[in-house]
Amino acid sequence: MDGVITIKTERGRMDIRLEQFFPTTQKRCKQLKKIISEDWENENSLMAAVQMYLDDQIRICLTFGTADISKSDKLKKNKMWVIV
Repeated sequence: MDGVITIKTERGRMDIRLEQFFPTTQKRCKQLKKIISEDWENENSLMAAVQMYLDDQIRICLTFGTADISKSDKLKKNKMWVIV
């Protein structure tokens, strides 16, 4: 997985770079889920790709005992949380 998901809807298509999207707020996660559900042909594979990305990030945090410093600072400053 290259960290990019492509969502195709009746209104067009969009590429989401997961590394840039996360960490995020609960509101933005819900918006992403809603947009993914509009791509009904690929909804399951798109959700699986997001889940795989988040699982990999959790595994990295557990392996190294800490999150990426820049993302940790971003979480503290903006009070943003990743929803898993």
